[in-house]
Amino acid sequence: MRKLASATRRWRFWASLTLALVKDKLYGVTLGGGSYSYGTVFELTGKGTSWTETILYNFTGGADGNQPISGLAVDSKGNLYGSTYRGGSFTSCDYGCGVIFKVKP
Repeated sequence: MRKLASATRRWRFWASLTLALVKDKLYGVTLGGGSYSYGTVFELTGKGTSWTETILYNFTGGADGNQPISGLAVDSKGNLYGSTYRGGSFTSCDYGCGVIFKVKP
């Protein structure tokens, strides 16, 4: 078991980690935390007990969504896709209805 050193450590990991077979990296999301406290997409690189965490995206809680809750899908180009529970531009839901997002690592 390994603790992460950044802000993601203080928040729940909501979905499973995604292994990108290209470059042998792990990707995941946190429900909260990050620069704006609305969640992150992160990357883990390393082997054995030596891992480095990089925050790829900090959700702002607005049109980009907040509280990412899904596992990530990876396309053939290495782009990551997922969904958020809240945020977005729809006003028919409290705090937005969520979004589908794409992150380029």
